[in-house]
Order: sequence, then C-alpha cells, then structure tokens
Amino acid sequence: MVAKCGTIAWLRDIVSVAFENDKAIGLCRIIISITIIKEAEKDLKNSFYLVTQQNKRLLNFFYIVYHNLRSHTSNIASIMNIIETSDSEEEKKEILLLLKTASNSLNDKILHLNELINIRNNIGLVSESLNLKQYREILQNVLSEQIITKNVSILNEVPNDVMVNYNPAYLESVCK
Repeated sequence: MVAKCGTIAWLRDIVSVAFENDKAIGLCRIIISITIIKEAEKDLKNSFYLVTQQNKRLLNFFYIVYHNLRSHTSNIASIMNIIETSDSEEEKKEILLLLKTASNSLNDKILHLNELINIRNNIGLVSESLNLKQYREILQNVLSEQIITKNVSILNEVPNDVMVNYNPAYLESVCK
C-alpha cells in the first residue's frame, strides 16, 4: 500500500472464512505490516550485490598482481640461470647489470601495485604527464631476457615525444 505521505507500506493480508454448521457466516481478517522484513530483504540484496562486486574486483586485482609479479620473477630466474651457465666474467658482469635492472623493475612494480591499492581506496588518485617512450623502455627492460632468447625484433611506430595524462601505476599495469 502507499501511505498518504507517499511512503510504501508492505502488508500481509490473511483472510479466512468462519463457518458454523458447514455454513459460511463471515470473514476473519488480519493485516500485518511486513515493511521491516521487506526493507531488510532489500538491504540484504544490496549488501550481497556489493560483496559480489568487491569480490570480482579483488579477483581481478589478484590476477593483475600475479601477472605483474610473475613476469618479473620469471625474468630474474632466467637471468640467474644464464649467470650460472656463463663462463666469462665479463659476460657475468653484463648479466648482473640485467639482473639489477630486473630487480629495480620488480621494486618499482611493487611500489606501483601499492599505488593501485591506494587508488582503489580513492587515496591520492594522481594523474601525471607521462612519456610513452619511457614506459616502452621499462617494458623492454623487463622482458629483455625473453627478447634476447627468442630473438625478437621490436617495431615501434609511436613517436618518442608522445605524452599521455595518466596515472603511472595504471599505465605500467596496462603495459604488462
């Protein structure tokens, strides 16, 4: 029912027939307000929807974290294998520089993931003017071992001076 003031009142209407000597003699009616129950059901459905959406976002974030960290750790593991099989000290020094780059990149990734957590909590959402060349180079450094071992050549047609206004953590996440 809609009350005079415009609010909705949920009612349960229970009607039964009163009999006397197998003859209907009247009706018994009870009307119970179930508005509180209906509001609680609505709140419960809203809460369930919010929890479901938060779980989906959490799962997506987990996939992002796993993918980003896994690419760095596998790159470091590959570099370590090359160091172990390398014979020349000069080659080992070059590979150690690659390892240092990969390690620094992993550290940057962890910092950016922390920024993503803050962004998801609406803490310090920051957009900056970012150079796409720099992020392409970061990505190439992270994947350098795979690029070398797979003998990959990279064709880049994006001009070196292209700038985008974006959050650094999000852009790095997109690059990976």
